[in-house]
Amino acid sequence: MKETEFVVNLQLQLMKEGETAIVYCPALDICGYGSTPEEAKKDFDVALKIFLDETTTHHTLDKALEELGWKRVMVHKKPQWIPQIEVLNSNIQQEVHLQIPA
Repeated sequence: MKETEFVVNLQLQLMKEGETAIVYCPALDICGYGSTPEEAKKDFDVALKIFLDETTTHHTLDKALEELGWKRVMVHKKPQWIPQIEVLNSNIQQEVHLQIPA
């Protein structure tokens, strides 16, 4: 099966609740926690990897993105996904390489 790879820049929010740092990605509804922002970011990276591994292994990435409010569009005659969520007050960005079966 042929796969399409593209890069998506995701907005991440860095928050603090008590002594816990939280990195949250509204576009994917994924977060990471830690006692420092760096630990929270590492935990987020693990959660993101698990999400991508599971959805690509089970061929459910398209369905998961649709359920999260993403929209599939055609760019240069190739399908692409774009998040339909506007993020306010984001502090950091995450570049993600998505591989979607054609």
